[in-house]
Amino acid sequence: MNQPLPFQARTGCPACSGEAGSLGYAISNVPANSVRIHRSESAASSIPTGDIDLAGCLSCGFIWNTAFDPELVEYSSDYEATQAYSETYRRFLRAQADELVEAYGLRNKRIVEIGCGHGEFLAEICEAGENFGIGFDPAFSADRAPSIKRGSFEVRAEPFDANTKLPEADFICCRNTLEHLADVGEFVSGLRAVIGESGEPLVFFQVPAWERIAAEGAFWDIYYEHCSYFTAASLTALFERNGFDVLSCERSYGEQYLSLLARPARDSGRPPLACGSGFGDLIEAGHRLQEEVKEWTTLLCDHSTGSGPTILWGGGSKAVALLTTCDIADGVHGVVDINPYKQDAYLPGSGVRVMAPEALKSVKPERVVVMNPIYVKEIRARLAQLDVTTQVIGLGVE
Repeated sequence: MNQPLPFQARTGCPACSGEAGSLGYAISNVPANSVRIHRSESAASSIPTGDIDLAGCLSCGFIWNTAFDPELVEYSSDYEATQAYSETYRRFLRAQADELVEAYGLRNKRIVEIGCGHGEFLAEICEAGENFGIGFDPAFSADRAPSIKRGSFEVRAEPFDANTKLPEADFICCRNTLEHLADVGEFVSGLRAVIGESGEPLVFFQVPAWERIAAEGAFWDIYYEHCSYFTAASLTALFERNGFDVLSCERSYGEQYLSLLARPARDSGRPPLACGSGFGDLIEAGHRLQEEVKEWTTLLCDHSTGSGPTILWGGGSKAVALLTTCDIADGVHGVVDINPYKQDAYLPGSGVRVMAPEALKSVKPERVVVMNPIYVKEIRARLAQLDVTTQVIGLGVE
């Protein structure tokens, strides 16, 4: 683990302006853009870097990176974050879309998605309910957009910000995007303001669950673009404080995500909720993160001198965080990813090469470390198809 930085808390919590406490978890010079595509090892090694220094709010429980600089992060067409090449993830998207359509009568409705990627979820919910959708994402590529048979959608390759006019909508969703924003209180209050009093759209937000990260010491889920982290209580409080009635806030996708449903409230907003963690809880979470860094650094070091190669499966942010936080790129032979756009690229920071699954026939790995354990079953099946026998280890799984 890199040397910790001095703790420099910004003035007040970005979610509620409450008092900050340090987690004691800080690392320096991590890649500022974890999923940008780099076609050479030298390009992958010569990238903008930033620092991470986590703080937590003693009032609302929100966690954030006090050292975050949004100017270092670039969302453009070479930002490759999709998980939709996985059948496991596609089933999740379909099930989530179907459940929302059935539970809330989202048929022939107007859907808006903020931060829609290439439109995978937007396509699913539009087809499931024959809806019309509009998505916003600066990293959108038209030739990557899914085709659907029922309903329709369009995506605008631009950010959704204070200058964006909100289209009329019955359902507004924002999945795996809020954690990329530093001023979360300003964003949610701004969204409530542009909704105004003219309608009551259903609002759906999905973010990584801090409870799981803290419980597992999952430092691989802490990387530069993710500058904001929520518990169920802090996410609920953020929306209720800014004029929403929260209908539910539940864990999903193997407990990895928080999924919040809300509607605009007809009052001026709720008073701040006392739902924060104590100082001891923050320190405990920081210690657990540090212990996991030590354990995985030792494990990868041991593997580097073992009897055969170690391969990571999943060439996204988790792999980048694992390699750069542990600073042990020599401990792995390479990274596998089923996304063809990632193959033959190099991971930011470490410069480790990404390969197709078929390459494992010749690599003959001693072990495969799966970056997200929810994909272990799918990956075991793929290895069997390739006739590759190896030890499979799910990250964060005992």
